Amino acid sequence: MNKSDIKKEYRAEARARLESTTEEYRSSASVTIALNAIALPEMKKAKTVLLYCSVGKEPSTLALISKLIESGKKVCLPRCTDISSEGSRISDECTMEARHITTFDYLEAGAYGIPAPIADDKVCPVVKPTRIDLIVLPCVACDTDCNRLGHGAGYYDRYLDEIRGDCYKVALCYDSLIMEDIPTEEHDMAVNAVITEKAIYRWRP
Repeated sequence: MNKSDIKKEYRAEARARLESTTEEYRSSASVTIALNAIALPEMKKAKTVLLYCSVGKEPSTLALISKLIESGKKVCLPRCTDISSEGSRISDECTMEARHITTFDYLEAGAYGIPAPIADDKVCPVVKPTRIDLIVLPCVACDTDCNRLGHGAGYYDRYLDEIRGDCYKVALCYDSLIMEDIPTEEHDMAVNAVITEKAIYRWRP
């Protein structure tokens, strides 16, 4: 079985675990995860942060986004650039850009139903990847060695090729979705830290 097939099995296991969690657990864990993220020294130091709007049963990021905006951070959210405003795919490149937001008022339903900044350079200007100091990545699951299992679309894999080498990479993950030995392929990049409600796991080369 190749790595791609093994990843599919891990995703299925992680999603089954997620489905078995309660709303009470996810709500409580999300609050603690957000507090742990805010307290992260690298987060305090960062001036420009790229996050994502959580959907479904993911750890909620909305309060974290609001808090970072209030604290004066330059907060960005991703917008997929390979999908038209009508929702149709215009290329197979799986590319995205970071856009600066100061309010949730300028978000719209983006790719896969994920809220994204509107494509208006006046209110949500594009921020170059090299300007990002810290990036918060979504995940399906992680392990304690800071390997991240993504959703499989490849957007972040491509975007990470464009960021600075010192850009700090963080994944938010429920502790119940920490798995052993996440399979990795050549293009996969470990994050610098995995933040759960119980611990912060840091990558060590």
